[in-house]
Amino acid sequence: MEVQSSLNLEIVPKEVHLYRDGLNEDLAVSVVDRLDFMPQQAIWESHPAGLDYDITEEGVLIKNTTSDISNSPYQLCASVLDSSGCYTKVCEKVEFLEGPKASLLVIGSVQCTTSHVNLGINTVLLPGQNAVFKLLDCDGNLLYDTSGNPYIHYNQFEIFKNVPLTNGSCFKLASFFTDGLLQEFGGSYISTLEISIPQGVPVVLTPDTTICTGQSTTIKVVNAASYSAFSWQPPQGNVSSFTVSPVTTTQYSVTATQSNGCTATGTVTVTVNPKITGRISGKDVICAGDSTVLTASGGIKYLWNTGATTDHIIVKNEDQYTVTVTDLSECITTAAKQVSVTPLPSAVISGINMICTGKNNMLTASGGDDFLWNTGQRSPSILINTSGIYTVTVTSKNCTSTAHKVVEFSYSSLLLRSKVDTMYIKAGQTYLYTLLSDSYSEEDSIKIRQINTHEAFLKTHSMDQKGLLSIESEKSFVKNIELAYEICDRCGKCVTRKLILIDEQFKDIFLPSFITPFANGNTHLKFSPDQLKEAELWVFNQLGQLIYYKKGYDNSLDMEAYPAGVYYYILGISGMKIKRAFVLVR
Repeated sequence: MEVQSSLNLEIVPKEVHLYRDGLNEDLAVSVVDRLDFMPQQAIWESHPAGLDYDITEEGVLIKNTTSDISNSPYQLCASVLDSSGCYTKVCEKVEFLEGPKASLLVIGSVQCTTSHVNLGINTVLLPGQNAVFKLLDCDGNLLYDTSGNPYIHYNQFEIFKNVPLTNGSCFKLASFFTDGLLQEFGGSYISTLEISIPQGVPVVLTPDTTICTGQSTTIKVVNAASYSAFSWQPPQGNVSSFTVSPVTTTQYSVTATQSNGCTATGTVTVTVNPKITGRISGKDVICAGDSTVLTASGGIKYLWNTGATTDHIIVKNEDQYTVTVTDLSECITTAAKQVSVTPLPSAVISGINMICTGKNNMLTASGGDDFLWNTGQRSPSILINTSGIYTVTVTSKNCTSTAHKVVEFSYSSLLLRSKVDTMYIKAGQTYLYTLLSDSYSEEDSIKIRQINTHEAFLKTHSMDQKGLLSIESEKSFVKNIELAYEICDRCGKCVTRKLILIDEQFKDIFLPSFITPFANGNTHLKFSPDQLKEAELWVFNQLGQLIYYKKGYDNSLDMEAYPAGVYYYILGISGMKIKRAFVLVR
C-alpha cells in the first residue's frame, strides 16, 4: 500500500464477494482510519469503470459488479482530509478473488428405475482454506447443509446420498470459502446440475377384446422390438405374445424392460362373455311315417344342418340334426339330437275266417309285444263265436300297426265258382280243374267227394285240401259226361258241384233234334261242321225201318217226301256212332 500523507491511512477491503449465477453480485470495500479517521472525510477520486458505489459510515460499498474479473486487481484511490485541512490521496490495489469452483456430479449412473441418486461435490481446496456447501433445488429449497462440518482438507469429496429424483430434477450447489487468514468467508460459487431420468418406450399392446367362453385370443406387445425382457401377470413367461382362453374376464399386465434398464407397463383386459347353452327339444324316436317337431333354444339366431333358420323344424327321417345357436353377444354354440325311426310292427291275424254256428273260433295276432283288439281284449289270442270284422292294434317299441280279419258263418257258397261248369277234354290227356274258389284258405277244412260218374273209361281224382280235380279220358266220346261233386266245409255244410265234360273234337258238332220247313223252307237233314262229310248216316222211321243210308254224307237228305213224325239216325264218325232222334214237323 502506498501512503502519500502524514496520516497513517490505508484502504482495507472489508469484504470482497464475487457471486456467480445471480445470487448476489455486490462487492463491498471499506476504508479504515486507524488514527481516528472519519470515513466521511474520504473523497473517492477514482473507481474501476463500470462500478457503482455508495458511501456509508463504514466506507464505500461497491455494487453491481459488471467488470470482467480478468481486470482484477483494481486501483482504488481516495482523497482524505487531514486535521490540517489538507487532502491526501491514498490509493490501494484491491483484488477481487474468486473462490475455488465446486461442481456437482452424479455418483453412478441414472437409470429409468432410479428414484434416488448420490451426488458428489468435486472441488480443490488450497491449504488453509475451508468450504461450506449448501445443496438446494432449483426453486431455492435447502436440501443439505455442511455448515456444521466445513471442509479443511485438500481435494476432498462430499457426497449427498439418496437424494430424491424426479424426471428433470434440478439442483444448485452454493459453496462458500474462507481465505484462511481472517477466517471469514472470502468468496462463493454456484454450481447448477440438471438430471433427467431416461424415459422408457411406452408399451403398445393389442387392444382390449371380448371373447366368448371357449374361444381364444392372442395378446401381443406390438412394439416388442424395443424391449429385451417381459414379465407378465398372470405369469406367461418371458414372451412378447401368447394365446389365452380364459374362462372369466381377466386383466393381463406386462412390465417390459429395455436394454438400458428402462421399464414400461401396460395392461390388456380380456372380457369373457358367459357360455351359452344350446338345446334341442323333441322326440328322440319316432315311428315310420310319423314326424316330430325339433325346437332349438338358448339364443336369438339358429342355423340347422338342414339349412333352416327358424327355431324349429319338422323331421320324419332318421338322422342326426344339429343347430348352431347365436346369442346377443354373437357367441356361438351347437346342439345335436339323434332322431331314430322305428319300423312299424307287422300286424298279422291268423285263424280261419269261418265260424260254425254254436262253436268258437280262435284268432291269434302276431308281430308285436302288445295287442289291443276291437273287442277290448289285450291278449295275443281271442276266442270268437260271432261273425264280423275283427281288428287288432299291435304295438312294438311304441309303434303300432293294425290288421283286420273278416269272419263269417258257413260260407260254402263262396267256395264255388259256379254250381255248374263245363270243361273240354281230349282223349289220352290229363286235365286239372279247381273246384274251390279264390276265397278258399288252407286253414279251412274242406271235404270233396265224387257223387257219380257215367263213364267207366273216365279217370278222376280229387285233392281235397287244394280242391284240384284231375281228369283223364281213355277214349273219345260224343255224348257229354256229367260229373257231380259234393264239397263240405268244417261246419258240415255241403254243396253240390256239377261239371260237364265235352270231347274237344266234337265241341262244334251240330246234331239237329227236329226238321221243319217253316223256318227256312228247307227239309234237309243237315249236320255241321263241313268235315262231317266223311261220316256215315243211317236214318230209321219210328218202326225201326231203314229209310236212308249214305257213306260220305254231304247233308243232301231231303225229308220233303216223308210224313211228319219221329225219326231216328245213326251218325258214324271217327269210329264212333252217335244215335239221336229228331222230329219232322209240317
